[in-house]
Amino acid sequence: MTVAIGGQGTRVLERSGLPGLWARQFPPLRDEGRRRLAVGHVAATLRTLELPYRIAFGVALRATALLSRWAGPGGTGAPWWTRLPVIAEVYRVTTTLALYGALDGNRPLRRK
Repeated sequence: MTVAIGGQGTRVLERSGLPGLWARQFPPLRDEGRRRLAVGHVAATLRTLELPYRIAFGVALRATALLSRWAGPGGTGAPWWTRLPVIAEVYRVTTTLALYGALDGNRPLRRK
């Protein structure tokens, strides 16, 4: 099993629990279409990263999935585990990309 974000990036993001968390925190992301745009944008952006960064994000997203399942759904705010070192940065970056992707609807350019 590969850890890097590749063609399976959308699946890794879905399993991380982040799209559900984004939907609870940001009303525009409660719309399924916009949430799909958000996940697609984040996954496409992560695929443009160099391999070591894709691996790091892959590991962090899998850790996020474990923390998300362990801690439960929570309320409308960000759960405590989003403030953990490294996870906090992954959460901040992916949330920013998700909002940009969902609200703007643009996809990043593919790296050559």
